[in-house]
Amino acid sequence: MAKTSNRLATEALNEIWQMTGSDASALDNIKLTGEDPVLSSIFRVGTAASATIGAASLAAAEIWRLRTGNRQEVSLNCRDAAIAFCSENYTRVVGKTRTKFWSPISGYYQTSDNRWIQLHCQFPHLRDGVLKVLDCADDPKAVQQAVAKWEGLDLERRCREELLCVALIRSPEEWAVHPQAKALSGLPVIEIFKVGEAPPMPLPSDVSRPLSGIKVLDLTKVIAGPVCGRTLASHGAQVIRVGAAHLPVLESLVIDTGIGKRSAFLDLRSNSGVNRLRELAFEADVFVQGYRPGTIARRGFAPDELAKI
Repeated sequence: MAKTSNRLATEALNEIWQMTGSDASALDNIKLTGEDPVLSSIFRVGTAASATIGAASLAAAEIWRLRTGNRQEVSLNCRDAAIAFCSENYTRVVGKTRTKFWSPISGYYQTSDNRWIQLHCQFPHLRDGVLKVLDCADDPKAVQQAVAKWEGLDLERRCREELLCVALIRSPEEWAVHPQAKALSGLPVIEIFKVGEAPPMPLPSDVSRPLSGIKVLDLTKVIAGPVCGRTLASHGAQVIRVGAAHLPVLESLVIDTGIGKRSAFLDLRSNSGVNRLRELAFEADVFVQGYRPGTIARRGFAPDELAKI
């Protein structure tokens, strides 16, 4: 059991740890301190941050123990963890003005039936798609006037048909009966699938860091996926972020989540790009991807195909 003054974070950490099938005795080597609320939110952000960052840190410590025979104590404060969850707001590059990644028209708007709806317009195609549906100018006031002509559910449904990031704000009771909520409620936080049969590969001889010598391909965008690659890099893995020159990025997020990574561009619309990625995948130990289901698989990089490379 983790040593803690944050009961909820401990319970969440224990649940995550058990789902991975990891050694339960390792939980004696982590200490969680501090409590929510840390940020102004109805969600326990600090608790979630403590549990997930704590689990990742403890996993690194366990790998270090397996590689060197030495145990490490892990300690994490709730406030520090919560700040790490929004690190893009604090990362700065010396001599460079920080660019804003939040679109002026992204945000919450009131509909004709007095509901609230959130528009997520960070990427150009999302912004343009929303403006097309609303048939209005790229201006918050114009967007509000246009949204006010729609009933909330109708606007959400129409935007969903266009594959846009728009969601109606729901009460906990409304969300509980939503089909997506029901689908999610039946899923575990973590799922681990065995892709195929293969003998264990020996770890690299370099043990200067927990993940020294581990090679990672990072095909992710925005926040969640890139943070995964950054976490692996922070523990010593060699991470290559693979993007594409024709795809838009949010610069401030790339700067923050790209710490410790190398970067490369590949165009997977071309045979040469696909072939080069296959070469990189052959050398990699870990393949992280966060694109829509089927996007990477259509190019020959589904999990079962990667296992054969």
